[in-house]
Amino acid sequence: DDHALTFCIKSGRVQMIREASTLREYGIVATEAKNKIADWKIYTNSNYRYLVKYPNDWRVFSSAIAPGEGDNSNRMSFGEKPPPIKTHETLETYSIAVYNKAVWTKDDIIRGRGNELSAEDFFIDRNINERAIDINGIKATKIEVTFPTVPSMRDAHLFSVIIEREEKVYHLYNEFANKFKLFELFYGTFGFLD
Repeated sequence: DDHALTFCIKSGRVQMIREASTLREYGIVATEAKNKIADWKIYTNSNYRYLVKYPNDWRVFSSAIAPGEGDNSNRMSFGEKPPPIKTHETLETYSIAVYNKAVWTKDDIIRGRGNELSAEDFFIDRNINERAIDINGIKATKIEVTFPTVPSMRDAHLFSVIIEREEKVYHLYNEFANKFKLFELFYGTFGFLD
C-alpha cells in the first residue's frame, strides 16, 4: 500500500505501521526512521514497569506528582537540552504520566486534552480525533486535538497515546501544541518490562 510503511524499531522483530504522509512530512522514510532511533537512549521506569527510547541529546527529568519517586516517578518528561531549570516551553518535550484508573480514566484524559492551553473557553472549539492503535503488541488509543477555528492554532496538534493496563492508565503526550515532530517515533518505542 502506497499510504503506509512498515518498519522495525527496538531490538527484535517489532513492526510498526505508520502513515507515509506523516513520516514524509518530516522528511523521514522507513529506513531513516529505523536508523534515527537505533542509537537513541533507553529510559526504564522500574516503579511503573515500562521503557521508552529517546534522542541521545535529550534529557529525562521527573515532573513527579507523587513525592520522593525521583527518576522513577509517575510523570517523566523527555526533551531537548534545556536551561538548568525545569522550564521547557520552547523545547520539544514529551511526557509519560501514569495514573491510578480509579482516580483518572482514559475518558478524563480525552475530555481534558486541550483545556490545559487556556483557563478560558477560548479553545472550546477543538476537534478531538480518536483511534485505536497497536504499539508493539500493546492496544492503545491515539488522540489528536486540533483547533481549526483559532487562526493562530491552525497548525497546532496535541497528541496523546493512552494505554490502559491493569489498574493503571499510561498517558504519553506532547507538552506543546507546536512541538510534535518526533512524537510518533518516540511513542513507537514504548514497551512494558513484563
